[in-house]
Amino acid sequence: MNQSNKPNANKEYYLNTWKQMLGEFLGWPESTVIDWAQKTGRMRFLDDPDDIFYHESPQYWITDTLIPEPLRMRLSTLELIDLQHRLLSAFNDGNHFAFPEDTDWMPYRVKLERILGEHGERLPSKPSSRQAASVSPR
Repeated sequence: MNQSNKPNANKEYYLNTWKQMLGEFLGWPESTVIDWAQKTGRMRFLDDPDDIFYHESPQYWITDTLIPEPLRMRLSTLELIDLQHRLLSAFNDGNHFAFPEDTDWMPYRVKLERILGEHGERLPSKPSSRQAASVSPR
């Protein structure tokens, strides 16, 4: 069987996890998550089941996207890196490497909100489905 025809369970897991996380945390519809994965080049890495990309968790790859642009502009490089690490630590629990499909994302959202709140920022409110259609990826 040609490698390109093999099912890639990791790819599906990462995409599904991103859809759930970015839907919950940023209000993005699935189509926006797919656009984000393509525009940021992540989709290309997902296609190779043996890529080093998979050495990091799905949440690692979205952490930067969770930081509101006004906050990003106020932070130095070191402060931004520290914030990224702190946001990533919000996911450190028993599900760190394997979030079930029925994960309750609210406890993670609360942790992320607390960290962003230290900088006077927050995650967007979950938009209605009509508003979600107009969201653009970073």
